[in-house]
Amino acid sequence: MNHKHFITHILIAFAIGSCSVLLPTAAPPQATQAKTTQAAAPTSAASQGSWNAVIGLVSPGVATIGKTSMTSSSKFEVQWNLPNQTVDHFEIIASDGKSKVTMNAKGTEKTATLTALKSATKYAVTMKACLDVKCEKFLASDKTAEGKTSEEVWQVQGKGTTYQTATKLVDDGNTKAYPIVYGDWAGKDLAGKIQLYYDPINSNEKGAKIGTMIVSKIDALASIMPLKSLSGFGLISYCRPQPGGQPKPPQPGTPGQPSQPQPPQKTTCEGTSSAARVATFQAIPLGDKLGAKVRFFFEGEGTDGKTRVMYIDSKDGYVGRDFNSGSSTVCSTAADYSKGGGCEPTVILGIEGDATYGNKNIKAVRQFKIGYPTMNDWRWDGASGSFMFITIDVPTTCSKYMMTSGYAVWDGKEWKVQYDANGCPKLFQAVQAPMPMHIGGTRYKMYFNNNAMQPGGAPGGGVPSATSLDEKPMKVIYADASLTGDPNVVDYEDWETIEQAHEITYMWSDGSVLGMKDESHLDDYAIFTPNNNLDFQVMYSNMSLSDIKPGTNFEPPFIGVVLLMNP
Repeated sequence: MNHKHFITHILIAFAIGSCSVLLPTAAPPQATQAKTTQAAAPTSAASQGSWNAVIGLVSPGVATIGKTSMTSSSKFEVQWNLPNQTVDHFEIIASDGKSKVTMNAKGTEKTATLTALKSATKYAVTMKACLDVKCEKFLASDKTAEGKTSEEVWQVQGKGTTYQTATKLVDDGNTKAYPIVYGDWAGKDLAGKIQLYYDPINSNEKGAKIGTMIVSKIDALASIMPLKSLSGFGLISYCRPQPGGQPKPPQPGTPGQPSQPQPPQKTTCEGTSSAARVATFQAIPLGDKLGAKVRFFFEGEGTDGKTRVMYIDSKDGYVGRDFNSGSSTVCSTAADYSKGGGCEPTVILGIEGDATYGNKNIKAVRQFKIGYPTMNDWRWDGASGSFMFITIDVPTTCSKYMMTSGYAVWDGKEWKVQYDANGCPKLFQAVQAPMPMHIGGTRYKMYFNNNAMQPGGAPGGGVPSATSLDEKPMKVIYADASLTGDPNVVDYEDWETIEQAHEITYMWSDGSVLGMKDESHLDDYAIFTPNNNLDFQVMYSNMSLSDIKPGTNFEPPFIGVVLLMNP
């Protein structure tokens, strides 16, 4: 975020247990500093001239804390005059100079709300008064109205101004939370519920565990947190530090020297498997044609020390808890994950040198997320056009950054990494923890940590340093599949560049703004709408308590909750 910005909002407290959580509420609309400019003279043969529309833009006021107010990051309320002719309907077009958002209003209406706009973006709004159903004849608005949406403002749920008093999503949560939201398609016992997949803190359960809702349905803010853990299911990494615990974090070196990595505890890796360790993951319900089950995509580290993307399908349909075809309901042994085992994975994205699904100039495939139209249906139908952001290791001739994301598109049969003419994958540079979110139609946004870590020096160094861990602010970019190529496929070129990324503001419960270091300690997040409404956007995120300074006790991350306050 731009920490010079002073953001405004309203504090509404709802008691949940001993914690207060915040929920956005409507506030009186506030006018943007909109201006009008003369629109270009209509040239279409269908145009019947223009009318004095007097378009006005109002940015809805969303919330207030103290003396400061906050307006919407994605909406304009549009007002206009009616022409002196009968109008079938109006077309309202908002353009940011690259992409457009269009909506219709009835011919008798004088107001409408534009939604799903980009945050912190200048828009020019024009209108057509369509004189027939197909808009073959229309009047054009005589002037263009201009306005700018606000920066997104997210709020950490809990108390105080530290992660130590933030609300925990699940008691034993450590990292990598990813939810699925069940619709009516899942049956009456699951419909209207969230199921969480997460990496727990307990060393003998590291991998992926299940979390479930405490209440019966998604009906209020309280229903999305906290959640309860469910033992007896999941995927456990059989190759992990022994005895319990995690590898120690890197410790800073002397001034001017890179921090020194601490050796992990001795690991035990038996057998031959591509999934000795279960790392980042994403559970996706599949449509009826794909078997009506949950597909657990994950980053697996093999006994060869290489990481690839693979999946295992649930054996209990949409319940999505049992992924072992054997008698156990847990995947946990070398035999389970090996060829012929009850949890044998299917690799879908490999590295250079792999005989199957190998990819040139990719040394490792790590953290990833798949984008598909969840606003339409949380079930993936396998149709071509879905995409995947993948954190990859590439040669220094392809990227100078240690954190960089490649891009793959599903062609209906397999994931195809997109490449430049020079043989390097098309890259989103300095991107860590990419998280796409569907916002309607063929439009998406993608959140990420902007981590400029480089080998050998700050920010960064050959190993993570205090500088790199504390200087990776979160940002967001947008995509529109209609911009290039197939309008149903979100290609690499349909995305904004990293240089065009939009700033984000994060705040504590009292409305004070997180500094760079605290913002940088949000990681491995999942961002979604629990009720298929963009007015309710939720982030489940790692939250790190450690400053990583000499003499500071390392406290492992936990999973917390952050809410978008000005959708």
